Amino acid sequence: MGTWKHTSTYDHTTYTSTDITQLTLNADGTFIQLRDKVNSNDPDTHDYGALKGTYSVDAEGNITISETYYADNLSSFSIEGADWTPYDHPNEYKGPVLVIGNQLYTQAFLIAQGLVSGIVGTWGVEGMNKMWDSDANAYDQTYFKYELVFMNDGTVTRNRYESSTGTFGLPESSTGTYSYSNGTFTMQIDSETYTNKVTIYNNKYLIFGDETSATANAFIKQ
Repeated sequence: MGTWKHTSTYDHTTYTSTDITQLTLNADGTFIQLRDKVNSNDPDTHDYGALKGTYSVDAEGNITISETYYADNLSSFSIEGADWTPYDHPNEYKGPVLVIGNQLYTQAFLIAQGLVSGIVGTWGVEGMNKMWDSDANAYDQTYFKYELVFMNDGTVTRNRYESSTGTFGLPESSTGTYSYSNGTFTMQIDSETYTNKVTIYNNKYLIFGDETSATANAFIKQ
């Protein structure tokens, strides 16, 4: 519970954009999320918005969020004066959540699947997205599982599973190479190269940052 804030900065060809997200989790199972988007070409213009709804956390550490209302065109980074509009068909998301001290992670980490040694082993995460498809006039509910399997010889296999029922079949798999040293992780797979600072926490969680900061994806307690 409490209020948590995350700031992301993205470099584009001719400008830099900054996204600020503030998430307040209340004791009564409701949440409010504030958003501020701004770019360096027009730093005095802000795109403010908000969401609110309900959340729950189960015994396995998974959070389920249901977005029930939204508010656009806010005058500031505040819900004061917000004109809330209900979603006709609320969006719902489920996935693991992790709190370490003053840091909260809702994405960008994997969980050890069995025994691991350093980074070597299998790491994965499961979740669910339920969003309204206006073309089909029905919910599109997708269960997903993502795995990275690191071997001692420097090879890595990436497995992606999707299902509409929660029962997974064979994954979409790719194989590549990786290196991990002094908290820096590099993976080359499917003609792409990824470099991140990473943290292995309690030999159970593999937390991804960006190229310079291991905590870049954390929401910070306010």
